[in-house]
Amino acid sequence: AVIIKDTLEDTLPRPRDEATALARSAVKAVAAATAGALLTNPLDVLRNEQFKTNEAIIPTVRKLNNDHPNFSWFMRGAEKNLIAVAVPVACTIFMTEQFARLDLFRP
Repeated sequence: AVIIKDTLEDTLPRPRDEATALARSAVKAVAAATAGALLTNPLDVLRNEQFKTNEAIIPTVRKLNNDHPNFSWFMRGAEKNLIAVAVPVACTIFMTEQFARLDLFRP
């Protein structure tokens, strides 16, 4: 998520005014949080499956690959993960950037 945010910081055009600064910050926050949630989703699926089966990693991956061909298990539950993970992370990234812009903590 941090890499996405930093890449967008360098890639997106500089804001012209307050409205574009807020929009730019929101785009960075949503993109970073969404990427983070989707990239870690397979690990969440694997962890949850291990809790259910009490098996080691390799047997759990084999079982998931057998039950869900073509690695479709990577995206299992992604919509719930986007709500549970991406929304709070996006809000945190956005608000952190807004507080940093206020310059409250600098002498």
